[in-house]
Amino acid sequence: MTKYEFRNDEPDIIHGRGYVYNLNYHIVWCTKYRNQALANPIIVDSLKDKILQICRENEYTVKALEIMPTHVHILLSAKPQESVTNIVKKLKGITAKWLFEKYPE
Repeated sequence: MTKYEFRNDEPDIIHGRGYVYNLNYHIVWCTKYRNQALANPIIVDSLKDKILQICRENEYTVKALEIMPTHVHILLSAKPQESVTNIVKKLKGITAKWLFEKYPE
């Protein structure tokens, strides 16, 4: 697993070109039927890496991430141009497809 240090030194208010913002989203999603599909530590480590990779590619700042056996918690910051529905769609869609391919069981 790649060690990831969560950054708390980020400024509270972020200045962009023509806008100022401080948007933090606490996103929680569950496994289907609340199955304990995320109980295996190997799956958890690779899922964390994949989520962090998706966030880096889309320029989301991850402030906290915790994976429980039946659900995932993530606290992230994103630009105002990015809607919450698109963030969730990217995180859930990409990770679900990737997990089914890598761990079919």
